[in-house]
Amino acid sequence: MRERIKQVIKETFNLDDISDDISQTTCVEWDSMHHLLLVVALEAEFDISFEPEDIAVIKSIDEIEKKINSFSGDVQKKELVEYIPFSTLIEELGIKKGDILLVSSDISNLLKKLEHHENIFDPNYIIDKLQEIVGSDGTLLFPTYNWDFCCGLAFDYYNTPSMTGSLSGAALKRKDFKRTRHPIYSFAIWGKYQDLLYSMNNTDSFGIDSPFDFLYKHHGKNLIIDVDYQSCFTFVHYVEERVSVAYRYIKNFSAEYIDEQSKKEEKQFSMYVRNLEMETEVNINPIGEVFEDRGIAIKKQINNIPFIIVDLYHAFDVIKEDIINNSSKKLTVYKGQ
Repeated sequence: MRERIKQVIKETFNLDDISDDISQTTCVEWDSMHHLLLVVALEAEFDISFEPEDIAVIKSIDEIEKKINSFSGDVQKKELVEYIPFSTLIEELGIKKGDILLVSSDISNLLKKLEHHENIFDPNYIIDKLQEIVGSDGTLLFPTYNWDFCCGLAFDYYNTPSMTGSLSGAALKRKDFKRTRHPIYSFAIWGKYQDLLYSMNNTDSFGIDSPFDFLYKHHGKNLIIDVDYQSCFTFVHYVEERVSVAYRYIKNFSAEYIDEQSKKEEKQFSMYVRNLEMETEVNINPIGEVFEDRGIAIKKQINNIPFIIVDLYHAFDVIKEDIINNSSKKLTVYKGQ
């Protein structure tokens, strides 16, 4: 393991060779900025996360080795798996030309890997590669959800930010993407069906005229990067509304809406919300396990990062089955269930 640490130090500090007892006090290049870069590189190499107090301590190769040895799972004995480039990784997930792909993600760990192995630290690189894979006959959707409208705050088509991660935020800033118009559940979209999705004027978040319905009827897929179902699988609420579950209801929200032409007016939109009187709590991860057991979702650990690809068309039937035959026990918990 010490040789692996030395290699990371050499690459981070751009040194041809280092002593076996290198430390911050003996290495001119080991300044505060390079120290932070070294922390990121070590976390990527050994698939670990240092605590803030660790970062102030690991200022020598001895301290680094000691700290890494302290992690559970005997890190130093982990098999050194060959890194798979991102473009190859996406193809391994079965994503292909013409796919309609909803991308849900936390890319913080993925960016660390890209920086360490490919010298890239840019969310746009990920978007570019996804575009290359699905091609001009495919469509990409990035969730750009923002719930401020539910609190009575204005929605500004061009300026209201996404609350759903840096990758969606990057897509929202690109000129080759357009944003759908719903103020709560909007998407940054690119590809073959961009104009169709952009033209939607659905007022109901999960209605039959929404992008969620489009994803279902057009056999869309959901690519999930380094997050669990609980954190991102919004599609389940579309199915719940289609089935009319007892523990949710349609609630209207009104606030100022600033459209693409900067026109301001009071508008009303709806969302299928939890019935709090029934003490409804979301618990989606169990349905994800069913997806994987039935082959509707494929989960792979690549470069020590979990990736999931879900067939949304077939996921619909599994969710509906659980609602009707199992009182939604793999989706939610509510009083009287």
